[in-house]
Amino acid sequence: MQELPFNIQKIAKLSMLTLTEQEEQKYETLLREALEGIETLPQAGDFQVQPQVIPMKLREDEIQPSTKREDLLASAPQVEAGCFVVPKIVE
Repeated sequence: MQELPFNIQKIAKLSMLTLTEQEEQKYETLLREALEGIETLPQAGDFQVQPQVIPMKLREDEIQPSTKREDLLASAPQVEAGCFVVPKIVE
């Protein structure tokens, strides 16, 4: 097996995930298989795909009124200085 260009434990730490040893092995295998599949793409050749014209009627862009800021803030459970207050999720 070739050395992977990444470290599963580092990816898990950056993702704030706690993985068991079995999960680490499972994800390493999945990522290795995905990389091997990607490596075969250049060997597949360059297929000359012709662009297709799909007739679809598009609407014109029109400016439409949006919801007023005051109405949005009124529906929030907690507001401070005109902003939504949410719990801290990133350390």
